[in-house]
Amino acid sequence: MPKKKRYNLDIYIRQMYNKKDKCLIKMEGNRLKGLKRLSDMEYVVMGVIWKNKPPVNTGIIMEAVGEEKKWKMPTLISYLNRLTEKGFIRSEKKGRDRWYYPIIDEKEYLEFETNLFFKTYHHNSLFSLMSTLYDGKKITKEEAEEFRKWIGEDEDA
Repeated sequence: MPKKKRYNLDIYIRQMYNKKDKCLIKMEGNRLKGLKRLSDMEYVVMGVIWKNKPPVNTGIIMEAVGEEKKWKMPTLISYLNRLTEKGFIRSEKKGRDRWYYPIIDEKEYLEFETNLFFKTYHHNSLFSLMSTLYDGKKITKEEAEEFRKWIGEDEDA
């Protein structure tokens, strides 16, 4: 009788290929790795979720951005559904309300975006990034000097 091939289910679950989004999703603990970029409006919604203590319901989010953006409730729900599909939030129905919990925290997303920007536009070159900021007058000589000192302190450690 031939041996049955055994699969390590844990590895399979932790490394799923999302065919729809063409993105490898890896799990680290209960965290998704393989983040996708958020649209500007998805980021606005996530900003409200991150700034409030979870869980957050649609009323809280609508109060924070609905008036400013002139959104109707179906628009907000569409964004929340997209964020759920992308793995940024999860939701629970409690009574008549749906409550949303962040899965990806703000620091984790900002790190992802910053690394992507750094790699894509500056080819992982700190010099390229700093010279762009300096030449574009986004940082002052004093800030550049402060950064230089900070780098020097890091080398001493």
